[in-house]
Amino acid sequence: EEELVVSADGSGLLRVWETDTWECIKELGGHRMGCAALVFSPERGQFFSAGWDTDVRAWDVATLTGKRVLRGIGEVSHAEDPRRNPRIYIP
Repeated sequence: EEELVVSADGSGLLRVWETDTWECIKELGGHRMGCAALVFSPERGQFFSAGWDTDVRAWDVATLTGKRVLRGIGEVSHAEDPRRNPRIYIP
């Protein structure tokens, strides 16, 4: 089974890397500013990116495509795992 890693940079671009070769297999755009946090939800088969543009984006792991965008949620300072901090919830 393929293992992937997602990284983000100051421009808002996300990159998906295949861990056997460390080759970038996909670039995902959408954030208008840098990406502040990434969270993986294995139960939903999704990962979420929070940007300095105040948007949260949901991405599908299987297809590596965007699923939905929550715009203007407010200033992003950090993100935490919702299983460790129940005050933070990703729908």
